[in-house]
Amino acid sequence: EALCKNETLDELCLNNCNIDDDCIAELFESLVLNSSLTKLFLPRNNFTYMKLSEASKILEENYTLTCIEFGVESIVPVFE
Repeated sequence: EALCKNETLDELCLNNCNIDDDCIAELFESLVLNSSLTKLFLPRNNFTYMKLSEASKILEENYTLTCIEFGVESIVPVFE
């Protein structure tokens, strides 16, 4: 909720914060209404490719976020 209403934070680093599939979805949902964040750093977390792809579609509505860095090592692969 705090990210939705934030008007001053422009960069957020959540490196190695143990963000999993549920957390990444909630994080991206909160960023839809955010109008100040331009850079988001998420390396070394525990979300999967599948959930990341699904959650990232939410961000199509965010026009201020210009950079999201995941880091290749931060995404746990899932094979169907």
